[in-house]
This record gives sequence, C-alpha cells and structure tokens, in this order.
Amino acid sequence: MGDISTLIGTVLTSIDRDGDEALTFNTDSAKSYRMDHCQDCCESVTIEDICGDLDDLIGSPILQAEEATSDTLLEGAPEPENPDDQTEWTFYKLATIKGSVTIRWFGTSSGGYSTSVDFYEVPRVGLRYRVVEDIFAGGGERTIPVGSVVEVTEAGGGRYPRVRDERTGISTMTDGSHLGLLS
Repeated sequence: MGDISTLIGTVLTSIDRDGDEALTFNTDSAKSYRMDHCQDCCESVTIEDICGDLDDLIGSPILQAEEATSDTLLEGAPEPENPDDQTEWTFYKLATIKGSVTIRWFGTSSGGYSTSVDFYEVPRVGLRYRVVEDIFAGGGERTIPVGSVVEVTEAGGGRYPRVRDERTGISTMTDGSHLGLLS
C-alpha cells in the first residue's frame, strides 16, 4: 500500500467521506487516493475522529502528510468489547497553509487480523493506465502483460476496478496497484 507522504505538494480539489469507513482525496492532477480498511472477521477499523476542518486541505498544496500509530489505549477512549483484543490507533496529520487536520482511526482485533489503515491510489473511470505488474484474468488463464495500456471501465469500489486492455479487449477486475497513470 501507499505512503501518505505521497500527498505532499499535491493540491486537493475535494475530499469524499464514506461515513466512518473511508476518505477519498481527489487531486488537481486527476489522481485520487483512498484511505480505508478492508474489514475481515474478528476486527473493526474505523475513523474515530477528525480534528480540524477538511476544507482547509482543499485548494492549497499539502505541506505535511504524516502517519503515526500507537497501541496505547487513550484516556477516555472506548474499551474493546473483549479485554483480550488488540487495539491500535492510527493518526494522519495533513496540513496546508490554511490549516491542519488530524484523522484518527481506531482498530480492534482478536489478535490474528490486521488493524492497519490502507492508503492507495484509486484508478479513475475513463482514464488510461499502463500496466506495471501482470494482471491475471479468467482464473489466471489469460493475462494482461506489463506495458499494456488499459482503460478503467468501472470503479469497483476503488480497490478493485474493472479494466479493459485496449489491444486484446480482455476485461477483468484488478488490484489498482497494478496500474500506473499515463501522463
């Protein structure tokens, strides 16, 4: 997954919030980045709090983009349902000249599951990308090889967009990390 510091120097045009499950950062360079957690059994990872005004991050270059984690239960924080559960806080501090925002995520797990927050580039529908890692389609029988040019045809929730190879016409869902935006 990506590093939040990728945002340094970028200008955000909007931030879309999906409840306490995800944030999508849209940039003026046609790139979007998503912050979320792919939930699994026996875990919960959600946005606990946003301190500051997200609008302060819009329209000016990002000057600071940092991540910090802690497994210390903060004073006044909710106790996990099971006292044996592992807990983790993840803090993201973003700032522009207009102000700063701290996004606080809280995760609990029975111990065998991740409580980390994912940050990754979201391929945009209608844009063309170069494949940077082979994409296996149809149960691994067909591939879209490195260097191919694909168009994103469906968002697929951001994490797994549907792409179509311009040369072969093969269409499949893929992990967005296999794609690099064409300039």
